[in-house]
Amino acid sequence: MVHKLRLGAGSGWAPSDPQPALELIEKGNIDYLCFDQLAELTMAVLQITKTRDPKRGYAWQHIIDGMKMLLVPAHKKGIKL
Repeated sequence: MVHKLRLGAGSGWAPSDPQPALELIEKGNIDYLCFDQLAELTMAVLQITKTRDPKRGYAWQHIIDGMKMLLVPAHKKGIKL
């Protein structure tokens, strides 16, 4: 028997709105939800930001907030992020 792996795309880059990802979690028939929030351009911008202020680190607060919004609903449906 063949098992189908169902993927959803949760974002295209760091400033992406998490609402469409939440909709995929709630209404999509997916196993995994993937994100491309720390791609090359974003990492370059974050490195410049960290160079200017080392206390800021590499994660923008809206990325952290967006993930917090998605973790519980994804866990309840067995979707891996």
